[in-house]
Amino acid sequence: MKIKTVADVLKKEGLLAPELEALQADRANYSLCLIQPKGILTYDATGLRHANPGAAAIEFSAFIDEALARDADLAVTPEYSMPWDALTTALANGKAPKAGKLWAFGCESISFAQLVALREALNPIAKFVFEDLSDAAGAFVDPLAYVFWTQRKTGKKLDLVVLVQFKTEPMSDKQQFEVNHLRRGKLIYQFGEHGKSVRLTSFICSDVLKFDDALAAAVYDRGLILHIQLNP
Repeated sequence: MKIKTVADVLKKEGLLAPELEALQADRANYSLCLIQPKGILTYDATGLRHANPGAAAIEFSAFIDEALARDADLAVTPEYSMPWDALTTALANGKAPKAGKLWAFGCESISFAQLVALREALNPIAKFVFEDLSDAAGAFVDPLAYVFWTQRKTGKKLDLVVLVQFKTEPMSDKQQFEVNHLRRGKLIYQFGEHGKSVRLTSFICSDVLKFDDALAAAVYDRGLILHIQLNP
């Protein structure tokens, strides 16, 4: 895996890095909205998802509403938990974090082709950005969707961005589920600027199996680290 700054990723898209309230290096508090959901999961060779999609849609749509009601600076869900339908419906209905806020949602598995289709379908609403895994092996990805507003390099217009990070290392289990079926990413995105703000870095569960001294050096200094994972 490789750490890549969000500033560098967005620069290629003609966008500036967002200025996030949770990463301001000052004495002010920032607010969190977290969920530890209960539910039954099902999985097969095509991915991992909620066994009761209707109930999950209600629960996670309500969580999005709660994050908005609380005006949370940072809202987080575990890996594989946020249904894509709940997120995309919210965005289509004009529900999104305010400028300066950040959603970090571990989403249900999705095929790379489905994610590309989502990017095209939602292009009028939000700009989806993610690394190209078209040549990678595997049936599905384990995605973390960052949702935020940021400014274009030219002009003052704000764009809504969905920056998707993929799990880079499969989990260990008796069925070798992710080992056999996960399409793995290579990039870990990092918000913030070294020496000027707190930096935020997220790891998806078994990403940390490959965590070494070089990665530690890249994230520890004034770092906020999210480690989202599936658990009982």
